[in-house]
Amino acid sequence: MFFTNTHATLCGLIHTCELKAAGCTDAYTAANLVIDATTGEVTGKKNVDAGYVDTVCVKCANTAGSTVTFDNWTVTQKPNCETLTANTMTAKDYAYDTTATTTIVYAANANIFANSKSSACPILSCTLT
Repeated sequence: MFFTNTHATLCGLIHTCELKAAGCTDAYTAANLVIDATTGEVTGKKNVDAGYVDTVCVKCANTAGSTVTFDNWTVTQKPNCETLTANTMTAKDYAYDTTATTTIVYAANANIFANSKSSACPILSCTLT
C-alpha cells in the first residue's frame, strides 16, 4: 500500500484506490498498469515489446471520505532489445603494400548488424575484441 493510515479507528480504513494520469485530475488511459481498487496493489505489464514509461498518480480514499494522492510515480518497462543479429561478413584478404599504412577493412556505413528495433534499441557503440 502506498499510504499508511495511522488513524484508521477514527477515519476508517483506506478502501478505494485508483490510478490517474500525472497531476491526479485526468483518467489514466495507457493500460500498462492496473490497480486493485480495494487493496491498492499495482501490477504492470512486462511484455510490451517497445517498453513503456508511465508516470501516474495513485489516489486512495478512506471510509470517512478523505483522499490522499501520490503523484508523479514513474514505472518503466524496458524494451525488448534481443533483436540484434550480425549480418554475414566476407573475409578480407590484403596483400602487403609498402606504400600504404592503412586500408578500409569495413566501411562505417556498412550494415554489419541487423537491428529490427533501432528506434527503441539503438546501437550506441562498437568495439573490436
